Amino acid sequence: MRAHINCENLPIYTAIVVALLAARVSSPILDGLAFTILVARICQSSIHLLLEQTNMVAGIRFAFYFLQAISMIAMGILVAISHGKEIGCASPSLKSASTHAYREARLSNL
Repeated sequence: MRAHINCENLPIYTAIVVALLAARVSSPILDGLAFTILVARICQSSIHLLLEQTNMVAGIRFAFYFLQAISMIAMGILVAISHGKEIGCASPSLKSASTHAYREARLSNL
């Protein structure tokens, strides 16, 4: 009856993966974070299924949940940084060319 509650992170992770694909971002760090999320989720679910629920067990489960959340936040930050580099900064040659053109235009107006 409450199985849908166990998928609380799935929409967030899906959005991050879609953003990764749309931005065409890939790196070993993202792969490691995705693997961390997977392992932490398996550990969280296994502890939930196999151990009697006490405050200590709930704390351990929360630690694995928190690890998933931190990993997803890190993935989101990496996507934003990588995408920002692609759209926010021109290549150095374009920057120097535009700076040179700007200087020439200013000098010609004097």
